[in-house]
Amino acid sequence: MKYFDYLIKLTEHFKPGVGNETTIFDISELLTCSERHVKTIVQYLNDEGYIKWKVQRGRGKKPTITIIYSKEQLCLNYAKQKIQQGQYQQAFRIVESLGDSSRTDIQEWFIKHVGFSRLQKRNKAGENLDILTYPFYETDLSMDPLHIQSRHDSHMVQQIFDRLVEYDPNTCQLMPSIAHSWESVDGKLWTFYLHKGIKFHHGRALTSEDVKLTFSRYPKEDILMANMEWIEIIDKDVIQFQLKNVDYLFPRHLSGMRFSIVPLEVVKNNHENFRRFPIGSGPYKITQHNENNIRLEVFAKYFGVRPWLDRIEIIKTPTPFKGEEGIQLLLHSLDESWEQVKMLEKGATFIAFNCKKNGPLRDQDFREVISSSLNQQDYLAEKENRRAACSFVTDRSIENSVTGVKNCSMVSDTEIILKIGVQQIRDGVNFEEEAKILQKQLLKVNITSHIELVDFHCFSGYEEFQDFDLFVGGIALADDQLLSVITALQSQVINIYHFLNQPMRQYVDRQVSYIKQLTDETARWKTYFQTEEYLKGNYAIYFLYHRYHTVYKSKNSRYVNLELDSNGRVDYRKVWKRTGQLGNPT
Repeated sequence: MKYFDYLIKLTEHFKPGVGNETTIFDISELLTCSERHVKTIVQYLNDEGYIKWKVQRGRGKKPTITIIYSKEQLCLNYAKQKIQQGQYQQAFRIVESLGDSSRTDIQEWFIKHVGFSRLQKRNKAGENLDILTYPFYETDLSMDPLHIQSRHDSHMVQQIFDRLVEYDPNTCQLMPSIAHSWESVDGKLWTFYLHKGIKFHHGRALTSEDVKLTFSRYPKEDILMANMEWIEIIDKDVIQFQLKNVDYLFPRHLSGMRFSIVPLEVVKNNHENFRRFPIGSGPYKITQHNENNIRLEVFAKYFGVRPWLDRIEIIKTPTPFKGEEGIQLLLHSLDESWEQVKMLEKGATFIAFNCKKNGPLRDQDFREVISSSLNQQDYLAEKENRRAACSFVTDRSIENSVTGVKNCSMVSDTEIILKIGVQQIRDGVNFEEEAKILQKQLLKVNITSHIELVDFHCFSGYEEFQDFDLFVGGIALADDQLLSVITALQSQVINIYHFLNQPMRQYVDRQVSYIKQLTDETARWKTYFQTEEYLKGNYAIYFLYHRYHTVYKSKNSRYVNLELDSNGRVDYRKVWKRTGQLGNPT
């Protein structure tokens, strides 16, 4: 709105709805501008209907100004105008100054203006564009696959980059992507054959050299790279990996977002810019990334199946404004045709016991006392979005009912003080509540404890963890759940392996190695669950709960695949819209 700041000053000085006598000189003093400019401002605001300016006839009579709208109304309308113009941050700053009623009003209005839309004939070919717009609070993204820090990072990488292979959670099978075929005779030497003609977003062809250079970025201590003997380029579209030990899960590792193929020269040229404007070969490319929004546009030269959505606009929304976490489009019932659906997240919250640190927890009997003092129901009380866990795998917990009731045993009178580490994903998102429940439960067996938040993204390895006696954290599993859980057991940033004593580590290493040698999926899962039971039986880990996500789905929606994936996000690549009369999809 032109002259908005001047109008706000006028509403602060003159009472709205009342004729106030004044002069051009007085207003120029108030607005600190020339009388000539004041005449222009007053004329404009009067013509636009924001004020009524009436000149009185007769000597000594002053003009009157009537303010039509209150400051609250003006700010509310101006914020809406800024949102429509795409100037979101300016709008949100205005919203912060409003009262609760106006905030609620604009939030409800905002929700109705996000979602799916169609722009008429806006691309170069003169065709309509199908667009998804949604607000999201976590937009300090790291879109370099090597430095993924959150599920939203992973989700964005999934849209922008491609991997050698893709894992299909519905069929539990690997699907071709950059590689159209792969093979191994012995589980150690793996050959991948790449599609020809794949282009990066900046136009260069993707070759097997890019694959090799991508893997050169990973540290030698990385779980996958530690088993790597060598990588050799056979041809521009053929590459081989020689492993030290048999691993029939190796191709499934390569479907992980971290192993997205990048053009290394772009990364090296300006890594910080690459985090914000990554170059991949995936179905979408970043075309805008500023303080207001992130824009993804479909990549016209994508070698795979072209997505239906042409553009995704992600609005950078401050946490106080968002109302609820996640994608608003699915978290509200837009009308009576939408129904509530509860989805159980894959993964679990847990407590890890430091079995390695010098101190009382090295004693298995002492760990058993602590474990026996824990009442799982305390972590579930008054929380409708939680289900008791006995495993990282949700289906396992469902199959095995969990009561969570334990009998407390008293510890000796010797003073014991333990340190509890708490996983923090970002400011305000952590497991501190669970740690405080644990703290209260420990007091019942005469154990005092201190809590310390640990930034999940700043974990540097073994030494940093060894100061803690207990650690409260959680993991969310990717589409390939088996690979997720065995990776978690040996991870350098998920605090389980660091807490295991030498015999426990050796057992886990043997079990994981054996899983990788197996070719039967049922046998793999059986071996993994044996490993979980071993850790629970040695009181190295205690499972707390799985989380439910509540979303809304339209009973008669024309949009297909509008649902949350393992990242808790909508996979843009799969969304499309039915037209005409609705029937049974095939």
